[in-house]
Amino acid sequence: MVPSVVAAEGVIYCLGGRSGTAALAVRAGGSGDVTGTHRLWTSQKGSNVTSPVYLDGHLYWAHESREIAYCVQAATGKVVYEQRLDRAGQFYASALLADGRLYYVTRSGKTFVLAAKPQFEQLAVNDLSDRGVFNGSPAVAGNRLLLRSDKYLYCVGP
Repeated sequence: MVPSVVAAEGVIYCLGGRSGTAALAVRAGGSGDVTGTHRLWTSQKGSNVTSPVYLDGHLYWAHESREIAYCVQAATGKVVYEQRLDRAGQFYASALLADGRLYYVTRSGKTFVLAAKPQFEQLAVNDLSDRGVFNGSPAVAGNRLLLRSDKYLYCVGP
């Protein structure tokens, strides 16, 4: 598992892996081999680069190369939505959750803004293409969104 793990309510969620398991949920605690007692679910839906976001019992992420945004039930791993993002390209940045929205930034500088809810709703697509590469995850400072490429740092806000 390559991306950062996310922990919520005593459960660790992992994406990635090239062993046939693309996502994994494991109850925290225990010692020794706890595969049979602590592994809650595995899935073939995941991402080898981006980390998930946890919100209200759901996990959200974008696959690094398939142009797909996912929402799954955190308790079961059941896919709630699997939606193609039109002409997205690759995602290396992890999603950002801010103000009820999920921000997914592509390597080419497009930002897909989705509603942070278990029904797919695309709110906007913004393009900052500067002929650079956007690999860093976006961040928030006050009421401003920070995005960076390998050329520039952008501050978006009122």
